[in-house]
Amino acid sequence: VEAVQNAINGVTAYGMFAEAERPDETGLTFEISVKYRKAFSADEKGTIEDSIKTVLTDYVNALDIAEPFIINEAVQRVMGVSSDILDIGQPTKPFDKIFIYKETRLRDNKVKNELLNKNYTPQTFERLIIEPSSPTPFIITTSTGSV
Repeated sequence: VEAVQNAINGVTAYGMFAEAERPDETGLTFEISVKYRKAFSADEKGTIEDSIKTVLTDYVNALDIAEPFIINEAVQRVMGVSSDILDIGQPTKPFDKIFIYKETRLRDNKVKNELLNKNYTPQTFERLIIEPSSPTPFIITTSTGSV
């Protein structure tokens, strides 16, 4: 924002005032149940779970201002992490919970609500990110077996 403000200041006519402002940042956190095809060591599970966190973080944080979060896209990315992932969540609810953290008007606090496993389209000046204030933006539970 500071770099943009400096660029604006360099081309603003005398007597005019323009202010650069960042978009509203809306955070997301996830609770996911992952079912594996076979049993793994803790290290192997940890590697897969780290990859799940990475692909979801990359997807959400790469969304542009006002670009929607699409559940099916997130599911595809998680399932693409490893062929050893049999399934996630339930048939009509792939993520156990998705929480959305919306900034208040004063931008001094966020309000947490559950996103009910549906796509989310941000407002014109809203950008989705992985919630930075959450100590655990991803909670992953695992099991092994058939569907």
